[in-house]
This record gives sequence, structure tokens and C-alpha cells, in this order.
Amino acid sequence: MQITMVFCFLVRTENLTSGEKLQRNVCGMGIIMNGEERRGKLVELLKNTESPLSGTRLSRLLHVSRQVIVNDIALLRAANVDILSTNRGYLLSVPVSSTRIFKVCHATEDFEREMQAIIDAGGKIQDIIIEHPVYGRISAPLEIYSRNDIVKFKEKMQSGNAVPLCDITSGVHYHTILAYSDEILDDVAAALKSNGFLLS
Repeated sequence: MQITMVFCFLVRTENLTSGEKLQRNVCGMGIIMNGEERRGKLVELLKNTESPLSGTRLSRLLHVSRQVIVNDIALLRAANVDILSTNRGYLLSVPVSSTRIFKVCHATEDFEREMQAIIDAGGKIQDIIIEHPVYGRISAPLEIYSRNDIVKFKEKMQSGNAVPLCDITSGVHYHTILAYSDEILDDVAAALKSNGFLLS
């Protein structure tokens, strides 16, 4: 009798999010996934993450090459799965029914507290906008969707010895905030107001 042994390499889990532990469990059961099953697990990983997952991390979690992940993403998009590509990786697009632009002002050292107030109220920070007296409107994408994103943004600012864009306009700036409802945006407004950041 011929015995076929199947090995599954386990993922180190100390740095995995709760969503990513799904892949560890799949491997722990010794299951080898075909392409369709793998793409299903890829979607589940994206559903269960608050921050973008890079192609490299997805390839490590699913035990395939990064090119396979790129091909899987293309196939999923062709099947009308709405996957966003950001500069930090992939995100599964979620329906956002409400958007609002807030005018705010704060000191340089308060940018982290401002972001936390927005995120904790249920908002997602899409970008930052300033009105420059000479160059006009200047905007930059932020894509801050969780407290973890805030930590990474702060680390990037510190490592680059950079200052917030709003320093150019003495702290006055705008954020486009995304949310699932107008009620959440109202909560964001209340949080910004209670912290003394909201201008209008």
C-alpha cells in the first residue's frame, strides 16, 4: 500500500492579526488548496483585516509566489470582487454610503490625537487638503483606516524627519472622511469638536 504524505509549512503567528490566523488554521489541518479555494481564502483574509495586506505577506500566508497573488487578484477582479490597490497593499472595498469634508485646525503635536478621534468615532481618513495662498488647493492621500495605520503613519513621519502638510497653513486643513452612515459622520464631528479641532 502506497502512503502519500502531505506536509504543510506553518506560518509563524506571533505577528499575525486575528484575520490572518485563518490561514494558520487551514495549514494546521493539512489542507492543500486549489486555485479557487486559495482565492476564496485570499478574500477572507482581506475581509478580516483593517489595514492593507501586501502581496508579499499574502504570498507568505498562502504559500505561493507573489506573482500567483497578482494573478489571483486579477481573476477576482474579473469576477467582480472589488479589491483596492493602495501603496501599502490590497484592501477589500467596502460600501461607503457617506462622505464629508471637515475643516480642522490643530498644533503639529496633535495630529495623532486628531486622527485617533476620527478613527475611534468610526470614520476613515481618506486624504488631507490644504488651501495654499499661492499654489491653491493641495491634497495628498492618507488612507488611514485604523489605529494601526496611525502608528505606521507616525513612524513614517518620524523616520523621514517630516512635518505634517498642514504646518504650511498654520495647522488649518481639511480631511475627506468616509463612513458607513451620516450618523457616524455626526459622531466624527462631535469628537473633533470636543477635542477643539473642528472649525466648520
